[in-house]
Amino acid sequence: MPMYQSSYQLIAHKGAFTTEQKEWSRQYFIDEVAPKMERIIAQEQQWLERLPLIVPRTNDTSSREELLQSIRLRFKE
Repeated sequence: MPMYQSSYQLIAHKGAFTTEQKEWSRQYFIDEVAPKMERIIAQEQQWLERLPLIVPRTNDTSSREELLQSIRLRFKE
């Protein structure tokens, strides 16, 4: 599970940015971030194909949730 899943959200006030700033941000993501993420995802998929499949136990859900919660709390601190 990628580490960013526990910390990828950004909270901003709706009126904190101008329309131009919002458009610049969208365009920057489309032009710069999205292509890089696509390359990274493709590389990760190739790497993952070489690993054996690990199926988590269904009765282990609470411990995974606790782990993710502790990670979020550490990032918050």
